Amino acid sequence: MTHSGIARKTAALVILLSMALLCGPAYAQQAAPALDIRIIGAAPAEPGLARDGNLRAGAAVADITPPKSAWNVMMAGYFNPQQTPQGAHDKLHAKALVIDNGQVRLCIVTTDLLSIPINLRNATLAKLSPSAGLAPDRVLMCASHTHSGPGGLTEMKFAARFLGGFRPDLADFVAAKIARAIEAAAARLRPATLGYAAEDVAGFTHNRRGNKTINPRVAVIRVDGTDQKPIALLVNFGTHPVFLDEDNRLFSADFVGYMLGAIEARRGGVAMFANSAQGDQNPDQDEKLTTAYARAEAYGKRMALEAMRIAARAPTRQQAALASILGDLQLPKPTVDVETRRVPIMAMRLSDVLLLGVPGEATAEVGLEIEKRARQFGFELPVVIGLANDEIAYILSREDYLRGEYEAKMSFYGPDLGPLMVAAMTDIASRIQPVSRAYSAAPAVPAAESGPAPAARDAAGQGRRTSRAR
Repeated sequence: MTHSGIARKTAALVILLSMALLCGPAYAQQAAPALDIRIIGAAPAEPGLARDGNLRAGAAVADITPPKSAWNVMMAGYFNPQQTPQGAHDKLHAKALVIDNGQVRLCIVTTDLLSIPINLRNATLAKLSPSAGLAPDRVLMCASHTHSGPGGLTEMKFAARFLGGFRPDLADFVAAKIARAIEAAAARLRPATLGYAAEDVAGFTHNRRGNKTINPRVAVIRVDGTDQKPIALLVNFGTHPVFLDEDNRLFSADFVGYMLGAIEARRGGVAMFANSAQGDQNPDQDEKLTTAYARAEAYGKRMALEAMRIAARAPTRQQAALASILGDLQLPKPTVDVETRRVPIMAMRLSDVLLLGVPGEATAEVGLEIEKRARQFGFELPVVIGLANDEIAYILSREDYLRGEYEAKMSFYGPDLGPLMVAAMTDIASRIQPVSRAYSAAPAVPAAESGPAPAARDAAGQGRRTSRAR
């Protein structure tokens, strides 16, 4: 988003917030809220005792582009009631990966949406056939955060003010499509291998709040058949998909669509994108390109090359431990008239990767702190997945919140929300940590396309690389 775009969005925000009832004394003067987490479910029942098992996996795609009958919906992202779609530049997708090791079955869903409102998650799970074999604590749903998707999906009254009201027909359409993708992925399970890798890459993101904190890491999870044919590649990186601004009137996945299309065309399988802690991150744009779509395409295809390069050096294995745990967290008292509520928090283990589902837009600083703390529990690659299972808007550190500006205005639960979320995700990670680090001795399968690659440099000039077949 450009500076002028942020200014216009902030002006719209001020008008909307003026309708909200400010409540209570200043949060800077209040004590931090106590950590209140309820565990909803876990797989296995004692997730720390998860054992290796032979893997099977399947992936599927659904087209969730709204039908023409819903084109009178407000587009989601810029709070502009005049931004209604005139068509679709490219399709919006929901993509599902189901992975099973004979003991636990897990599912990851990625979508070309602004967010995953809790009512959309609940509606999707309600439509899911029991034959899929997936309880709610085993399904992680997330959004790319494209600003060129549909509004109308949330029934939360405060959020609906920003997104043009709730459209039950559209929400039902999207939920049904996502459920069918999950069921199709579960029906396609076949013997599989799992691998992962991560590396810092330069020139893709910057901190739009003016400080130096970025997370330049691209993490990939590679799932192939035992025949070495790709099943899925999940890419995790944190930045806003905002190449297209509020003048755009066409549905689009933004740069994410170009990235995933390029991966699928070259590599095969289903390519998926899970955004990370992108709250204060915007993409680096090539201003020499004259149109927003051209810039989005160039960026997406460049990111695709990096993701495939990193994936190529990730060795895979045929056995892995799988586990998940789902809790809900009591939020602090809100600063505006949003609902006081509990929100889902989730951790999902795939071998030595720990996916951490955060229900909102954490800043890079908050995301890095969550991942740092998760490493103490023995996970080689902790990965924050933002906009997961619900949406509570921005999540900032206390110091960052008190600085103000747009992101702080869009953080509705006071200065302690960031520290609370860090503590909550640390708690949920501790409950899934392996009791034993004794893995089976199943041999690793070498990467089909491996080769040395120089590590990219992060903002401090230090390169990071991670890959393991465990």
